[in-house]
Order: sequence, then structure tokens, then C-alpha cells
Amino acid sequence: MNQIEWLSFGEASNSFGGSSMGCDVAAFFMRRFNYKITSLYDDKKSLLWDNEEPKWVDPNKDALQVQWLYEQIIEDSNVIHLEADLFPNGKVYMSGGHLHIKVPKDVPIRPFVKHILDYNGYVAADQILDFLDYRYPQSFFIQIAKGIKPQDLTDQFARMVEHNVEIEKNDREYERLANEELTSHSRDSIENLFSAENNSESENDIPF
Repeated sequence: MNQIEWLSFGEASNSFGGSSMGCDVAAFFMRRFNYKITSLYDDKKSLLWDNEEPKWVDPNKDALQVQWLYEQIIEDSNVIHLEADLFPNGKVYMSGGHLHIKVPKDVPIRPFVKHILDYNGYVAADQILDFLDYRYPQSFFIQIAKGIKPQDLTDQFARMVEHNVEIEKNDREYERLANEELTSHSRDSIENLFSAENNSESENDIPF
């Protein structure tokens, strides 16, 4: 299972997501519900049959389909995009290393996500999920709290918030510099245009 670093979690919306998560986490959820894959791509093509309507798969009855699922989206590391429905109203969306999952209504999501965090070494999983739930849908760099026991937590959550603030500040600075560069480029282009027009007018004044 990929190492989870960034995570968002919303108990009321029964959703979670983040980066550094891939097909293995998606498969962990899909094999616990009836699912229907609606989109599946590797870096070259679709892995679904052409002109075939997506069908619901019952993991408890369709062992071959579950085997195919694992072969395609876990053993084949080239999968870059996956979309699936979880019966009756859940969703799985994975693209380019970002994963978002909405668990079907009335099915508690916390035990599933807590299990994933425990597996990844987040021993203060409940405290992390409480922190994320209060701030959903923001995503935080939870690796700051990895391996730390609940009783040993100190400033980890404050550092997560500071980390996001720093990223937002850097993003604003990058946007400001990009806008300055764009403005400067546009101004140079206009000046070059005027210069070309003036040169053209001067050439037209030559009497031969």
C-alpha cells in the first residue's frame, strides 16, 4: 500500500481523499461493496472492453472479477485513472496519484480510514481524523504525526496548519511573479509592435 502523506476526511459527507494514494487503497474499498468500474486507463489506453456497458460486481460472488480488478489496478502499476460507483451511492475517483472516495450513505467511513492509517503507521489515527474532520475538505500533510502515539502529540497539528499556510503563501508569491512576467512580456510585445509600425512608416517615406 502506498505511503499516505496528504489526507482530507469528512465524517458527515462520508468522504476522504488525498495525494500519495493509489489503486491499492481504491481496491481496499471496492472489494467491500458492490462496485461498477466506469473508467479505467493506463498511460496508453482504456483497459475496459469497447462498447461494453459497465456491470455491477458483487465481490462475494464474482471472484474472477475481483481477481481481474487486482491484476489490472494493482499488479499493473501503469494505471493512472480510475472511476467507479459503489452501490448504492458511493464513488471512487483516482487520477494521477490523487484519490477521492465517498462511501455509500449509512456506512460509517471512519473504521475504514482508521484501518488504512493504522496500517501506514499512524498510531494516533482517531486524533488525526478528528483534526481533519473539523477542517474538511482541506487536505493536510499528516506525515508530520506519523508514528507518534496519542499521548505524545504536542504541536503536530499546529505544524500541519502552518505547513498549509506556507504553501498557500508560496503559491501566492508564485502567482504574483507569474503575473509580473506575463505583464512584462505583454508590455515588451506592445513596444516591439509600435517600433515595427514606426519603422514601417519611416520606410514608406523614402522617395524611391
